[in-house]
Amino acid sequence: MMRRFILAGLLSAAWVLGAAGPAQAQVDQVLSVNAGGWIVKGLDGRELDPGTGPITGDVFANNLLGSSFPLLYEIEDFNGGTFGADYLVSVGSFIEVGAGIGYYQRTVPTIHAELEDVDGSDIEMDMKLRVLPITFTGRFFPLSRDLGLQPYVGAGLGLLRWRYSETGEFVDFDTFEIFPENFVGEGTAVGPVVLAGVRFPLSRTVLIGGEYRFHGGTAELDPEDPDQGFFGDEIDLANHTFQVTVGFRF
Repeated sequence: MMRRFILAGLLSAAWVLGAAGPAQAQVDQVLSVNAGGWIVKGLDGRELDPGTGPITGDVFANNLLGSSFPLLYEIEDFNGGTFGADYLVSVGSFIEVGAGIGYYQRTVPTIHAELEDVDGSDIEMDMKLRVLPITFTGRFFPLSRDLGLQPYVGAGLGLLRWRYSETGEFVDFDTFEIFPENFVGEGTAVGPVVLAGVRFPLSRTVLIGGEYRFHGGTAELDPEDPDQGFFGDEIDLANHTFQVTVGFRF
């Protein structure tokens, strides 16, 4: 299924660039760079393992609430910065299509809320999430992309290349032995992208603006994989981004 989504995205990008080629002289391109804030989904939107049967649910929620020995942190600790760029091609005066890439990374230090080492020190562990969203989008400018005020809405497909790790001290709950370890999972999640924004031309070639995006997607984990060993079988990667954009038209 994921391969079909990825192939569809690549074919869409190829169509986008091919469709833009035959347009006439008014066709132009925009290289848009962006930077802003990455806001993760809150605890109320994540699946919690009830603690019976196989380990399931969202790792962030389970680490916080799904155990008799929870970790001490907040989901909002994963909010952070993001930056990226989009290459956009005009299709007439009301539509742009293109592709982009972004970057987000956040490390959240945490400790066991109810347990401590034999010497009284905290049992420490770092949770680290990195996501590289690759997006294929179309944008519609209801007032035209040639005016002094250029609001737009858009949608498309996102490929979220993710890597999640937990590094530090862990507790064997059968023996309560404390041991150092590093668990890592990585993969690609597929999901929708929805966006809206507005931009203003400073000159014939420079545009500035602001943009909101929603990325959807879920990281699939394997609790039985010894290289992972996470408390759950997924991480909901859905996020909201609010960013400033600077575009260069050529």
